[in-house]
Amino acid sequence: MQDSERWQRRHVIDRWIRLGLYERIWDSRMRAYGTVLANSQFTANWVERYWERQAEVIYPPVAVEAAPTEKRNLIVSLGRFINTDRKNHAQQLKAFPGFLSQVRGDWGLCMIGFCADLSQDRAYVEELRQMAKDLPVTFVVNAGRKAVLSHLAEAKLFWHTAGLGNEGCTEPRYMEHFGMATVEAMMVGCVPLVPACGGQPEVVEHQVSGFLCHDLDTLVRYSLCLANDDQLCARLGRRAVERSTAFRPAIFEQRFGNSVRECLKRVEQMEGHIVPEPESPVSRM
Repeated sequence: MQDSERWQRRHVIDRWIRLGLYERIWDSRMRAYGTVLANSQFTANWVERYWERQAEVIYPPVAVEAAPTEKRNLIVSLGRFINTDRKNHAQQLKAFPGFLSQVRGDWGLCMIGFCADLSQDRAYVEELRQMAKDLPVTFVVNAGRKAVLSHLAEAKLFWHTAGLGNEGCTEPRYMEHFGMATVEAMMVGCVPLVPACGGQPEVVEHQVSGFLCHDLDTLVRYSLCLANDDQLCARLGRRAVERSTAFRPAIFEQRFGNSVRECLKRVEQMEGHIVPEPESPVSRM
């Protein structure tokens, strides 16, 4: 909201009043909730900081069904194409030539994402295409789920750059709160190279199931380590798959179900009657 042209056109006093009202409304809402759930410890920390509420962390469920595919020299990134460039696609295109100049063999970069039917977002994709001119970069825009998973399955490396270099930033909206795309890539054996901020350090174990990067230089350096060492890349790819099992739907179902049962017990104690067991949330998916 605060980045929109309409918001920026508002008078500074108007913006100050609206933000104040927004904060009051959310303070009231948060006090009314008996239980607060967060999709990562990063999110939980900000919930406590903003609203002084403790939040229980339950990671979102991630499921991928993709046929085993032979890996090739491909880096893939997955993120919505939006003109505010929150996913830092341009940063990836700036880093890629440096990677190509030092890597052995022929490598490509595949940028996958959804683009809304808005003139500014279409223009943004075109701007990225121009930046990638004469580079081995392909764009997969508004592809179906099956096509997206097919590209992920054949890639060796996964780049994610939302919030890259923003470890000291105090604006959580600039960072990835969890990283479902990262987990999806890990589930099909991509080695993730992601920012060392936001919720990503909770997903990726540095130098075990991927790499946490502080800037573009470390992104390129770690990528070269993997690209020039097939055994290292294969080993971390296997560890990425193993790590991704921590975010499977069955685990989410168990933890979410336990949280709901605890809530219902508290309601039962308060109202003095028995509340029926909740239906499994995953069973209805």
